[in-house]
Amino acid sequence: MADNTSTTSSIDSHVKAYADLFIAKFDSIAGDWRQPWLPTLPFSSQNAAGHLYSGVNDVNLSLLCALKGYGVPVWLTPSQCRDLNVLRLKGEQGMSVYWGGTSFFDKQKGVLDTQMRWADYQKMTPLEKERYSLRENFGNVTYVWNLEQTDFPQKYPDTWENLKSAFTRNSSQMSESTLDSFLEDGGWYPDDCHRCQIILTEDSSPRYDRHLRCIEVPSKEHFSDTREFYNTLLHTMAHSAIIELSFANAKGSMDPLSDMARLNLASELAAAVIAGRLGLSQTLTQSNLQYLKQWTQILSDDPSVIRQVTRESRYAVQLMSDCMHLREKEAPDVCSTLGEQIRQAQEKRQAAGQGHVPANRSTHMETNQRTGKPQIRKGRSAHI
Repeated sequence: MADNTSTTSSIDSHVKAYADLFIAKFDSIAGDWRQPWLPTLPFSSQNAAGHLYSGVNDVNLSLLCALKGYGVPVWLTPSQCRDLNVLRLKGEQGMSVYWGGTSFFDKQKGVLDTQMRWADYQKMTPLEKERYSLRENFGNVTYVWNLEQTDFPQKYPDTWENLKSAFTRNSSQMSESTLDSFLEDGGWYPDDCHRCQIILTEDSSPRYDRHLRCIEVPSKEHFSDTREFYNTLLHTMAHSAIIELSFANAKGSMDPLSDMARLNLASELAAAVIAGRLGLSQTLTQSNLQYLKQWTQILSDDPSVIRQVTRESRYAVQLMSDCMHLREKEAPDVCSTLGEQIRQAQEKRQAAGQGHVPANRSTHMETNQRTGKPQIRKGRSAHI
């Protein structure tokens, strides 16, 4: 029981530190909101061993890169720091990542599809994916540190320069054609079964009408530049997805203003991630300036709200990525070399009989054969 209390307290302290980063960012942009509040996030976060983070982990780590200005979205576990002989810098706090299995519930049959693998699900069309509901268990927690939170740049200057080059290449080029071709289709699915029409209007206020199942966004002529138009479109799309998620889960509080502020913050974060994948820096929408103080107050009063916010934004990011056929960008050559160095260090340590992991520690095993995702077990296993 004491161990669980200690773990919960540690997680809560990290959640608060994460929320504090947002509060500091809100304070810094309060008087200069026209500047991008988050830079582009063109690449998915990935572990130094070579695998991409997904879901809420990708959203959390990508946003942390943006908030702290990390240019290389590569992360190390404590054991990988040891494998690479690098030290975590004094005072640097790790970010929690959640591991667990993903179950695929077949809505037509009303049962779990035990034969479905994550890799197979990723290859499905959006229409085929509608058949399944994803149920994820994030019961296992570990912590990771960005390379810039360690002395990695000093220990491996050549590799560090190669990583920086690989992750900045073409990161500022916006893919307008992706969004324009998407607009031509005139709609999308913010939930499992209802198509939502996208209408360009002469009205100055974007909105999602749940009863009419439509998004209304002012046409490009109403904006000072195309970046602002696309930011508004992405935010409103995310807004519609999160509203549908909230209705499906019957979530909400007794404070409508608090709910609306949380909804808009989640929509802003989702829009920021998608905008980054498209090479578009994210500025605050005009309509969300009024919620800036509410965002700060909510996170100050209850930092754990950031968990719900990032879960909701992750849901919207997944839907929008599928709809736009976005694929994560990565730098495989450099990272695969780094991963090989880690694996060799693990093999040497295991050969020397130093591969034991304490029984109460959660660690990353080999890929789960059913889901295709990293598999977690307690006790003796390989390090992440």
